[in-house]
Amino acid sequence: MRNLTVAIMGLGLIGGSVAKRLSYEGISVIGYDIDEQTAKNALESGAIGEILPPQEAVAKADVTILSMYPQGAIDFINNYKDYFKKGSILTDVVGIKTPIATLCDSIEANFVYVGGHPMAGKEVCGFDNASEYLFNGANYIVIPSSKASESQILIIEDMVRILGAGTITRTTPQQHDEIIAYTSQLPHVIAVSMCDTPLLIRHNHFTGGSFEDVTRVAKVNAELWAQLFMDNKDKLLAVTEDFEKSISKIKEALKNSDTQTLKEIFTKVKKDKELVESENNKGKS
Repeated sequence: MRNLTVAIMGLGLIGGSVAKRLSYEGISVIGYDIDEQTAKNALESGAIGEILPPQEAVAKADVTILSMYPQGAIDFINNYKDYFKKGSILTDVVGIKTPIATLCDSIEANFVYVGGHPMAGKEVCGFDNASEYLFNGANYIVIPSSKASESQILIIEDMVRILGAGTITRTTPQQHDEIIAYTSQLPHVIAVSMCDTPLLIRHNHFTGGSFEDVTRVAKVNAELWAQLFMDNKDKLLAVTEDFEKSISKIKEALKNSDTQTLKEIFTKVKKDKELVESENNKGKS
């Protein structure tokens, strides 16, 4: 992996963090960002070794990483698919996989797609907030296309280890999007809903850890998350409807002053959560 040249298209929080870590580890990194000043800042900081326009970057790179909004990634592939170095690998950090994977499966190109999704981030964005330590211990999902060989998948997984990820999981685009609807997108639905109330401006000095934990991700990037929600709307609607059913059970118990049902719900969920945590801890030992 360290002998390969990597091109990172998009140098915001995630792309910038990838660039910093790979360069720190001695990997040759080419960078590009639609904002010229961002690219210059990345070059001056040592996060990238050179700035090249997309068609030149992908022609030179052994691995190209797309760090951009979902529609931006689709547009990039369509615009530059004919410029990629033969035998190179295209990966990404986009939060939804089915649209990109479907496109890559449908076209003839010199690259092979091995998607990626780091389960790490911050409530801030931009290269100035990028960190080479962002992915330390994080879960990282790898989504290979049917055209990818085992050796090409392993190149991406080796890169993920260099980034510092703790657990690497392989899956399909469909399974990725189904589970991410629950583990990532639904929490944003809940956080935004909790903050969409006049009570929000009255909550100062009345909060503890639980409120901050639940609402932490409410400070969303509107453009990005609107795209993510719409690109995965069927799966997100399904988990949102399941959540509404659960809320309804608690609501009905409250209406009926049914303490026993509340206790049963709480007890079941506590046991289920503890079981999942126990299984996760076994996997880490």
